[in-house]
This record gives sequence, structure tokens and C-alpha cells, in this order.
Amino acid sequence: AACSDANASSSEPSHAPAAPLPHQPRSPQHDGTAACCSSTVVPAREPASSYPPCSSSTAAAPAPGVPTAACALSGEAAVVGGGVGGSEWPVVVIDALNVARFHAHDTHPVGSARRVAAAIAHFAATHEVHAILPEWAMRGRRRLSEAELLEPLLHRQLHLSPAGSNDDEFVLRFALRRKAKVLTNDLLRDHIESGLVTREWASSCRVAFMFIGDDIVVGGE
Repeated sequence: AACSDANASSSEPSHAPAAPLPHQPRSPQHDGTAACCSSTVVPAREPASSYPPCSSSTAAAPAPGVPTAACALSGEAAVVGGGVGGSEWPVVVIDALNVARFHAHDTHPVGSARRVAAAIAHFAATHEVHAILPEWAMRGRRRLSEAELLEPLLHRQLHLSPAGSNDDEFVLRFALRRKAKVLTNDLLRDHIESGLVTREWASSCRVAFMFIGDDIVVGGE
């Protein structure tokens, strides 16, 4: 039946008693008079996550024992089981020694801590960042120049790999676990040959960089 105006008068009086209307719950947007034709109020949807889960659809079939993991630099979540900080931002793992040694010269023969700090700062506003550096590069006799600049970042965004270990392996294993991009100019050939990562993974998840003065420029941005 079509709606009628409740305030309009009828041209002829009605002699038959009107059938009672079924009970209708009051709508919160009306003031007590139930409308016979009301619009359904659709609740506002929650905004979609900025970073929906990663897809591993682009991962190549690995050798036995090689993990399959997609990686994300932006626009996708890169979190698997939480991890350090429990962030839902995309994750970048920095090969800190590779960054520190970019065009190392006589004034910084081992490498520059300032460059590591610049790489961390570059991503920190929009990513969960973890830089991995060998312990000797912070504590040893051949430590990085200006190593003290990194002290405030220790155990937050900078992590030291144990003495006598291969820091690259920690970088890659953590990146695989977190589906993260890896900032490094290392082509990872040794680790592809060893089966730790696939060539396809290295091609899609490795991010190259360069410095112009003290400014870092990241490939693919």
C-alpha cells in the first residue's frame, strides 16, 4: 500500500474500524510517529586497512626448504605473526654494512654510520624499519666512523648480529619471515646459489640505493 499523508483529511469518513498495524520498532531518526515507508539506515563501514595482506602469488616455486614469501614496500602489509613492535606497517630490512660501505673511501675505510642513520630515517616515517649490522662494526677496533650516531637506535631500529656470524644471513632470514623488502646493493648471488633465497625473490624484494652527498636515493620510489 502507498504511504498516505498523516495530516491530510479524508473526503469521506470511514465507517469500518481500521485494522491494527503490526508493531514496528521506532527508528532513532523519527520523533515517535512511525512512518509506513521508512528508509533502512545502513551503518557506516569501517575504513579498509591501508595495507591489506601480502599475496605470495608472484613467488616462484622454490627449491626444497626455501621459504616462499612475497614482499612489500608500500600499499601492502608485510607482517607475519607480529614480530618486533607488532607494527602493521610495511617492513624494510636494511643491510646496514652494505649501506655504510657505499663508496667507502680513505676517510671512512670501514664505512659510515651516518649513512646507516640516513637510510633508517628515510623509511622510518612510513615503514617498520630494521637495520642489521655486525657487532664489530659498532664495538670493534674497526668500527664504523661516527658509530656513536647509531647508539640511540640500538635495539629499536638497529640490531647487531653476533660476532663470527654472517650478517647477510640474518638480514635475509628476517626479511623472509616478515615478507619485507631488503635495502642492499648486494646482488645476493651467493645466497641464491646456497638456496637461502630464489632468484625471483631477490629480483622482486631487493631494493637498490645510492647516495648523493648525504642524501639517500632509493630505487623504485
